[in-house]
Amino acid sequence: MVAGIVGVKPTVGLTSRSGVIPISENMDTVGPFARTVADAAHGLDAIVSAD
Repeated sequence: MVAGIVGVKPTVGLTSRSGVIPISENMDTVGPFARTVADAAHGLDAIVSAD
């Protein structure tokens, strides 16, 4: 945690990359930033979807 913020980098393919400018097909992924781990987990639950 840095400056009171946590982030989650999900497994590639767990969240949609629609709208993301591709840099690396094997590493590009979208994940949430939040103030607490619990909030980040809830955010991840909200964005989980297939590509």
